[in-house]
Amino acid sequence: MKKTLKLALCGLMLAGVANAQVVTLPTDYYDGDMGILLKSFSTDGKVKLLAAEELGEGGNIKIRTYNNSFNIEHSFEVVPQRLLNKRVTERRAIVAIPGELVTLIDVEKDPSQGYWSQMSQEEKIGWLRSEGKYLLWDFGYNIDFRRDSIYTDANGDVYMYLINSVYDYDFGKEEERTVGAFVLNDETLKFQPITYSRTGEWEVVETEEYEYTNYMIAIWNVINMDSDWSSELELPLLATQTLFNADAKYEYIRYKRVAYSNRAEGDERDTDGDGITDVRSFRSGHDNAGIEVVSEDGNVIASFDAGDTEGATLILWEGKRYLGFYVHDEDYNWSFHIYEINPNGNSITRVSSEAFMHILPAMPRKNTSVTVEFGEESVKNGGQLMITDMNGRTVYRNSVTSGETTVRVPLRRMASGIYNVTLVNGGKKIESSKLIVR
Repeated sequence: MKKTLKLALCGLMLAGVANAQVVTLPTDYYDGDMGILLKSFSTDGKVKLLAAEELGEGGNIKIRTYNNSFNIEHSFEVVPQRLLNKRVTERRAIVAIPGELVTLIDVEKDPSQGYWSQMSQEEKIGWLRSEGKYLLWDFGYNIDFRRDSIYTDANGDVYMYLINSVYDYDFGKEEERTVGAFVLNDETLKFQPITYSRTGEWEVVETEEYEYTNYMIAIWNVINMDSDWSSELELPLLATQTLFNADAKYEYIRYKRVAYSNRAEGDERDTDGDGITDVRSFRSGHDNAGIEVVSEDGNVIASFDAGDTEGATLILWEGKRYLGFYVHDEDYNWSFHIYEINPNGNSITRVSSEAFMHILPAMPRKNTSVTVEFGEESVKNGGQLMITDMNGRTVYRNSVTSGETTVRVPLRRMASGIYNVTLVNGGKKIESSKLIVR
């Protein structure tokens, strides 16, 4: 978010005001750093100038209202929720699997190698460092060791470990692994190959954390169907004094976030192809689960579940107030859900239950048309598409044939209002959604 948020609603009647006033500040009074707005909205019959300012990156938001004399009338700070999201990646440890010892040189059985017994241990090690790779190739081992590490045991046998560098494509880094060992003594030179498998204990290899800041939700669209007036706001509405109740405090809406912890499909992998899962990720954090109405003092005064919600539209119709939201399912199919605001009871009620149905546009004007889209499974047996008003009267009915996933519906006979759109088969509701005709 930018340091200063310039936010306002121009001429919106939220308290039954007959004609809301619009105030324009003198140009020399405007102060961009303070975020004072050039337009206003009315909440209780008085003109309010609303300014919103973010106090530092990711900080609180300061809300101020001004009277007609341009003096601060009220101010409060919104403290956004700061929620931790986390992703933990685990991987099985690598288990080394030693192979069988293979004799490369046996002095006693091969007299031609007698010079071997005449070499000192230092000479043998030096020879191995320069010639060991080629010796392994002669015996069928294609090992390109990058360096070695030498160890002498209590019997005087020397172990020369061959160490290779392996690039881990999953995590983008180099790992060193011992890929084999030469064993030297006075009579023989032996080699032991070492292979690896990710079948060990689980270990955390990566942790990602980030903070989610849950800010206020802006209302960008306002529809007043009683006066056939609507607007996509240039400057969004963030706070209101009388939309949700009539007390002296201001309210705002924000996402209702619920905690989750899961390991989603696709987060388990078999990186070495042995049929065993060896990398997995766990995610924990917060999902959108609906909307909360919050008072300026931080108290939640209304809450409702709506799933993964997006956008906000304020609808004024027949003296009632509604909020509309786009809601997504797990496959990102969306429908438009409508909730009635009851300012006397500090509550928000879903108008009716809906299954997912895609209507474009979701809020058309009168005398236009909409496109209704269904899922293929929903219309495999056909059905009836019905549109009813809020009193249950049917205003449109048409047959949908089997496999028909799109229907064009004219709106020339429909007055402004909220309608139920339902796909019915054999008397059973298959899909439904809401339609707002402006």
